[in-house]
This record gives sequence, structure tokens and C-alpha cells, in this order.
Amino acid sequence: MPEEKSRGISVDLGFARLQLPGGLIASVVDVPGHERFVRNMVAGAYGIDLALLVVAADEGVMPQTREHLDIIDLLDIRHGVVALTKTDLVDGDLREMAEEEVREILADRSLAGADIVPVSALTGAGLDALRAALEDAARRALRGSMPGRSGGARLPVDRAFTVPGIGTVATGTLRGAGIAVGDALEVVPGGQRTRARSVQLHGDPVERAAPGGRVAINLPGLSPPDLPRGCWVAAPGRFASHRVLAADIRVLPGVPPLGEGDLLTLHMGTAEVPARLSILEGDQIAPGETGFARMHVRGGVPAAFGDRFILRRPSPVDTVAGGRVLDVHGYRYRRGRTHAIALLRRRAADDPSERILAAVEGVPTFRFPADRETLARDLAMDRSTLDTTLQALAASDRVLLLDDGHVLAPASWSHFVEQLLAEARERVLENPLGLGVPLEVVHRRRYPSMDADAFEALVTAAGDAGHIVRRRGRIAPAGHEPRLDEASGPVAERFLEAARASGMQPFSRAEAIEMLAEGGGEHLLEFLLRRGDLVAAGGFVVEAGCWEALLDRLDGWFAEEETLTVSQLRTLADTTRKYAVPLAETLDAARYTLRRGDHRYRGPALDRRRGPANA
Repeated sequence: MPEEKSRGISVDLGFARLQLPGGLIASVVDVPGHERFVRNMVAGAYGIDLALLVVAADEGVMPQTREHLDIIDLLDIRHGVVALTKTDLVDGDLREMAEEEVREILADRSLAGADIVPVSALTGAGLDALRAALEDAARRALRGSMPGRSGGARLPVDRAFTVPGIGTVATGTLRGAGIAVGDALEVVPGGQRTRARSVQLHGDPVERAAPGGRVAINLPGLSPPDLPRGCWVAAPGRFASHRVLAADIRVLPGVPPLGEGDLLTLHMGTAEVPARLSILEGDQIAPGETGFARMHVRGGVPAAFGDRFILRRPSPVDTVAGGRVLDVHGYRYRRGRTHAIALLRRRAADDPSERILAAVEGVPTFRFPADRETLARDLAMDRSTLDTTLQALAASDRVLLLDDGHVLAPASWSHFVEQLLAEARERVLENPLGLGVPLEVVHRRRYPSMDADAFEALVTAAGDAGHIVRRRGRIAPAGHEPRLDEASGPVAERFLEAARASGMQPFSRAEAIEMLAEGGGEHLLEFLLRRGDLVAAGGFVVEAGCWEALLDRLDGWFAEEETLTVSQLRTLADTTRKYAVPLAETLDAARYTLRRGDHRYRGPALDRRRGPANA
């Protein structure tokens, strides 16, 4: 940049490819050193695996260098090398003093023990040793845990520009997973869909870029204003912009404590946004201490579980804290809630089993039950790791895995079963003759916001486990069987005798309910209909034996005749027109007869009734 050349300092981020002696290729991000451009330094430091700290031997550790080290420490960058430059300008004593100062300042930081390599850019002294030290540090980083190498692909954009003849290009340090040519992509926030027309790594075209590299992607259909610094280019549907984040926050020693309601500047990825704190334990987080808090982000920010961030005070501008996102759905956690703090503490654990259990147990009703895809997204965990860990947890009965992919904590499963049984028992007590409570009633009353497919999967699992019995869209406690008792049995028998005697001049439903009132009324009537003792014919109920006799006569009629009228049915059934019309409509609905105009013909159900041997 012309401004950088004229002033002799870095103002914005710079990028280069570095071939290391052992064959590794490093993506170098040059960040500004001047204190006025720390905001750009933070954007460049996001996503790096090791740090090359530059300290001039003739000047020593500068104030901004200390802030850079604070940021490296807060971002949990644990691998690095110190280049002690301009050694040609100092004698041996001054060089040793400079080295000692560096070791002292690194002693209680994440780069403690980093190699310090004296070099001179002017003479070239020590540059080979510096390359070797970087190679060694890179190997150690590769052998250890490298954050940001799991979950869906995401590229926090630090630059977007137009290349003549090519189109819009976005650059950044790739996180999560690789991006290949042709991959579908999405801008977060914004939601614009695009694809990777071409991918470059250090200016060289590649078919696929792996996470950790400096990547440039040609994105058709977009323009640079669509891709401001701070947005993500990511796998579609995998990430979102969030307004409330739950995090653990570490405050630097020697700065004022962070208090409830403090307004800070949040630096995460390449984004820089205002955020207001809500402390979840106590009233503040003291210097040198770590605590849990919610960050209310103005306008929202793209974020994923485990993302590191920096917090700076807007005035006077100073780095004061940093931390890690533990839940992108931070609104779940309430100040002073012991259970919420316990869940966050488990989400902060290094053990993936604990993180999964905390996520599953922390799912509130409106998102219950959790599914594997949601867990993988919320924990920024690749599916293979998630599935392997879930299988181990299921084997030790710490989670329950459903066939459709849902995951439940044992306590959540027990609570769900209890909710089903509470509704079912209540209905059975109200109506012992009924089949139980309709499923849609349970869904609406107990889990109104649960996805219908998930609810169905859980009910099926409860039935398979023997907790409930399911009949005709209703559920009842396991072992429940509708049956007549000493009170309802005699009433039912008397009514059936009366219905048998009335033949095809049947009782109306209202009459039947009145006659059955002493044994359960409408509930008893529905039981007899389900059991097959009665047949519903319009607004009337016919005794089953009388109904079968009518079907026998109808079968004989069609053996001799081709058609049947309502008048003929009235004679055949020995009834009146009042009953003949609803009887005819019932026969049509059951396909015993087929109506064409005023005539009815033999229906397929009548043939099926005769059976293959007599057809």
C-alpha cells in the first residue's frame, strides 16, 4: 500500500507463502505492529496456528508488543518462535539483555519456552536457523490439537475485491473443513447463495483447499459490498449470525474488572462489533480471573462453538479480555442459575463426551429432542467424531440414540415418558372404556413447539420400549385394555338385546347414549362400536348380527338381480324409508354397493365378504 511504503510501517494485513526447509508450506499473515492498528492485528491473528513474534534487539519489547502477546495468549495460540532482529546493531551484552527481557515477558504466557532466534535481515545471519525453528514449531503444532479444524467449512473474510475478467474474489484463513471447486456456499450474515467457481492457495489454483491455509475464492453472482470484512463464506445452512453468545471470559491482569452491563468491542474472526456483557456469576470478573457471561452483540456476528475472541474497551482503547464461545444460543442461560453455569462448565471441558452431554441435557423444550446434525453444528464437531462419541455414550447408557438420529439424555427421556403417561392415565381414568388420549392432544398440550416428526419418533420409541400401548392414533398406559366391568357389562348386554330386537329399525345415537347412560353413555357406545357389537349407519346404530343378516340378504339379492333401489332395500331390510336412506348410504361408503344415479350395483366389499372359496 502506498501509505505503508511512505510511512515505513504495516497498516493492514499482508500475506505471503513460506516454504520451510522440511517441505511444509506456511501461510504467513503479516499483521500491523503499531498500536493504532491493533484492530487489524486481531483480524489477522484469528485462525493462525503459530506465531512469529518480531522483537528488535536495539529497542526491546515495545508496549504494543506486550498487547500483541496478550492477544496471542487470549487466542490460546500455544506454538511460536521469536525472531530477535537487528542483532547486527548491538553488541553481545545488549543482545543477551534483549533475549532475557523476551524470556521474562513470555514466562507466564502461552508462548513460554518458545525458541528465540537472533537474526539480521541486513546480513542474513540466523535466517536459516529461523526457518528451522519455524519448521520445528509447525511440526509440534501439527502433532497437537489444532483448533478450527472441525465442523463445517467457513472462511472469515478479511478482503474482497474484483479481478478484471474473473469477478469477485474473497480471501481469508479457512476454518472448519475444506472447500473445493464447485462447492455450494453461503454468505453469513446475508444469506446470499453462491459457489466456488475457482479456489487458490497462495495464488496457485487448487481443486480443494484444506483448513488452515490462506485461501482466495472466486464467487460468482456477488460483488465486494456483499462481502464486508467480518462476514463468513460458509457451507450452506451450517452457520448463522447470532446476537447473544454464552462464553467463558478471561480478564487480563492489571486491568479494571469487567462488570455487568459493560460495553466493549468484540473482535471475533475478522469482525469488530460492539457487545454488552451480562455476567452470569456474581457482579464482575476480576483481573486475572475467568468467568461465564453472555455477550449481547449489536447487530449479531457469525460465530461457532469454540471460536476465540478478544474484548477491547472502546475508550481508552485497550485490550482487556478474551475468551471462547461456548454456546451460540446464549439466551438459554440466566444470571445466577446454578444449572446454567454447570452446563457451561461442562461445555468448556476438553472431553468431547462432556460437551455432547452438556449440549443434550441443556436442550430446552422447544428444541427437544436434539438431533445429530444440530449437535454437530452447535458443537462445531465433525460427524465422524460425534458419531463415535455418541456410540460410546450410548453403550454406557449415558445417552439414548433413536433410529431416526435423535439423541436424548436419560433424564430427558424419562421426563418425556412421564409426560405421555400422565396424559394417558388421566384420559383412562376419565374413560376406562376408551382407547386412550389422542396423540395430537398430547402434542399440543405438552410439547406444542416440538417438530411433528420428532414427536412421532419419540412416541414410537416409547411404544417399542413397552411404556405405552398405541391404537388408532391414541395412546394408553402399557397393559391397558378397554373392557366392560360390573357396572357397564349388564347395561351393555341389555342395550344389545334391545338393539337386536329392533332389527333394521335401529336406535339413533342420542337414544343409544341415553339408554347406556348408567354404564358410561357415549363412552360405552364408542366401546361397543369399536368392539364390533354395533355398526354405525348415519345417525343410527345397528346391532352387528342384524347388520350381518342384512348383508346376507343383500348378497342373495345380487345373485338374482343386477340393481337395487332404495325402495327395494327398504323391503329387503324390512324397514321404513327413514332408515333405508342412511342404510343405503352406509352400504355405499363401505363399498358393499356402488351407486350410479338412483340404482345401486354389487360392490367389491360384498365379494370380499364371501371369501375366495365361495366367490
